[in-house]
Amino acid sequence: LEKRGYQLLTADDGETALQVLEHETVDLVLMDCMMPRLDGLSATRRFREREKGRWTRVIALTANAVGGDRERCIAAGMDDYLEKPVRRAALYSMLDRYLPPREMPDEIPEPALSTPVVKAVDVQRSEEAVIAQETAKEPDRLNLKVIQDDSDGDHEFESQLIQLFIRDARRRMGSLEQAIGDGNAGTVHLEAHTVKGICAGIGAMAMCQLAYELEQRSSSGNLAGAGELLDSLRAEYGYVEQQLDAYLQLQAEGE
Repeated sequence: LEKRGYQLLTADDGETALQVLEHETVDLVLMDCMMPRLDGLSATRRFREREKGRWTRVIALTANAVGGDRERCIAAGMDDYLEKPVRRAALYSMLDRYLPPREMPDEIPEPALSTPVVKAVDVQRSEEAVIAQETAKEPDRLNLKVIQDDSDGDHEFESQLIQLFIRDARRRMGSLEQAIGDGNAGTVHLEAHTVKGICAGIGAMAMCQLAYELEQRSSSGNLAGAGELLDSLRAEYGYVEQQLDAYLQLQAEGE
């Protein structure tokens, strides 16, 4: 996004997002529907109440537009929606629809390896559709074509995407361990949902399936077997990280 001339503000949850929007003027908001502390629908309603005559574009990031999320997003005051997980082309198309063109900067600052509210999204297929298609057969442990299609040959972007995935996945699995130990099914559900999305966005479909199973199990408050699922998720992550490191090394050797 910075390469396209956009300036970004990020937040880790709905409450923080509202605090940012209270003190900053922005042209457009990418609002994740499923966030800790305050979900995206509630955050948007409160944001609209505070605008007092202004109307900032709010784009929903949702995992299930075909399952009713789209209607709920529009009713909450959102202007449009993107379905998870993202591809750059879908995101760029949405921004071009609602924002004026930006002047491209001469130099791009190094991205901060932090976890933004905005998760990777895809306007074509929901997370559930991706998972259903991939798990109808034995899922690919790591489908590098997902990264390659998204990057369109931009190896710097691939490196940044992989670094963000590694950092975020490690942090989220730590949060899952804590939540499972505390018996907090709600937090397990949120974190598993997030892990599912970032794994789909990188092409780690076996990890994605494990996170999906953990998300589904915790949605009813049932954490039986959650620890074993997390162990499997971590083991699969070890394989994925090793393969991603090898891929980056191969790219570096080819330059």
